[in-house]
Amino acid sequence: MSFEVVLEISVLLATMWPFATAVANRSFRRAFPRTAIVLTGLLLFFLAVIAGLLVYHPLWLRPLGVIAACAV
Repeated sequence: MSFEVVLEISVLLATMWPFATAVANRSFRRAFPRTAIVLTGLLLFFLAVIAGLLVYHPLWLRPLGVIAACAV
């Protein structure tokens, strides 16, 4: 794996970090159970998309990494 791919994946995972910490927080899960379930599903879907792109089309991670870097 090249350094660029590792950097792109780390930027994409950094965009997930606030949502993952919210879902990991017990008080958030108690206060918003349905939202926590939806966020968990979306995070798993996002991870599956990143893994699929990494295996089949690693060059497609580049535009997603740029968009995620601008959002962070």
